[in-house]
Amino acid sequence: TGSTSGIGRATAILFAQEGANVVVTGRRTQLGEQVAREIRDHGGNAIYQRADVTVADDIRALIRCAVETYGRLDILVNNAVAGVMGAFGPITEVTEEGWETMLRSSLTAILIGCKHAIPEMIKVGGGKIINMSSVHGLAVGHGMASYNTVKAGMLNLTRQIALDFGPYGIR
Repeated sequence: TGSTSGIGRATAILFAQEGANVVVTGRRTQLGEQVAREIRDHGGNAIYQRADVTVADDIRALIRCAVETYGRLDILVNNAVAGVMGAFGPITEVTEEGWETMLRSSLTAILIGCKHAIPEMIKVGGGKIINMSSVHGLAVGHGMASYNTVKAGMLNLTRQIALDFGPYGIR
């Protein structure tokens, strides 16, 4: 997720260079198509699927797209985060909307993505889930309450998924 720019873009390109079939995804169609085209222009295999990770139906459609296009799902990279107004600053200035959007894009999206990806991975004997966290999952910084909270939650959710689904070959 979130592979139209930044770390997500670099990750999608690297996976393609290593031979992976890639579904580039994000909210910005023009950038997503550009990344997928760049991968194909360099000999890789990629498509773009528009998805907003704050919308559960988009996440489900993304997983379905990967399986229908490539026949299986082996790796899920959860990278997207919505940096919205009202999500940063001292807790007294964080808006409920900013807090909710941060939780939805960075934590709930992982839950929904994994919920739908894991059964597909189990069908093929296992898979890998990469959840992009941050040093902010372990440390705090001024004005970062919502970001720090979701990154810490992401680390524990990742541990829980590994414990529950490791026996199925999911790392």
